Amino acid sequence: AFAAATGVMPLDMPESVKVKFHGEMQPGVTLRDLVHAIPYTAIQQGLLTVAKEGKKNIFSGRILELEGDVLKTLKCEQAFELSDASAERSAAGCTVELGEEPIIEYLTSNITLLKHMIETGYGDARTIERRIKGMEEWLANPTLLKADPNAEYKAVIDIDLNEIKEPVVCCPNDPDDAKLLSEVAGRK
Repeated sequence: AFAAATGVMPLDMPESVKVKFHGEMQPGVTLRDLVHAIPYTAIQQGLLTVAKEGKKNIFSGRILELEGDVLKTLKCEQAFELSDASAERSAAGCTVELGEEPIIEYLTSNITLLKHMIETGYGDARTIERRIKGMEEWLANPTLLKADPNAEYKAVIDIDLNEIKEPVVCCPNDPDDAKLLSEVAGRK
């Protein structure tokens, strides 16, 4: 109602925390280790605590902006896994900087699936056709959103993948309690 009456809609934009991955993933390190490297590194930097009393969580209610060359080649499904993990950080949302190629591959595959859905009589063909049209328009002129060059962040967390040489795991019952596998190996 306010927007209809005034023509504007003021929105509070949550602050962002940028997580920059650099370097290359090491042998034996997986996408899940990247997910766990976020709290692991935040703990090292004093931006996240495990203890519940006086809890510090730089991510809570903020947007995670994940970037780095290693992310640009992720498949969209992998980016979904990475961004879904932002809920484990109590973040309000997440963006992942992907390259054009994985998005083109994903949308092309989805267009094929949607066309098959129309052929088999699934759902409202007009609605599905509108989705296809929107995807085809983007594919004709792919444009990716990027952070403003002068964007301000509550914190910037740099994660050097060359330094993560083993799996990063989270201890039971607390996704914030991230440790290197060697730190917990043999514990019961």
